[in-house]
Amino acid sequence: GCQMNVADSERIMGALEGELGLKSLDSLDDAKYEGVDPTLIASPKSAKNPTPDILLLNTCTIRDHAEQKVYDALGPYAALKRSGKPLAIVVAGCVAQQEGEALIR
Repeated sequence: GCQMNVADSERIMGALEGELGLKSLDSLDDAKYEGVDPTLIASPKSAKNPTPDILLLNTCTIRDHAEQKVYDALGPYAALKRSGKPLAIVVAGCVAQQEGEALIR
């Protein structure tokens, strides 16, 4: 993505950590989270066996096929959420602006 997304992601994580008491997961051993940047996932600080409570995708349309990559990344998490896992999925950035309510489906 772009440098603006890096700065925005850092600010968002600062708010999640400072204001909501969440933290970024340092390691993701679970195969269903393979390939996901751990700075994009937050879990309660008190969690001993952390699983994500929030998935944050800060997107950029500069990359080729950006929209499809976002939908591909969301797929497994949307399935978790539909199965009843309490998971907040947040999509920010250019793709979120461009796709709008289509992301909710």
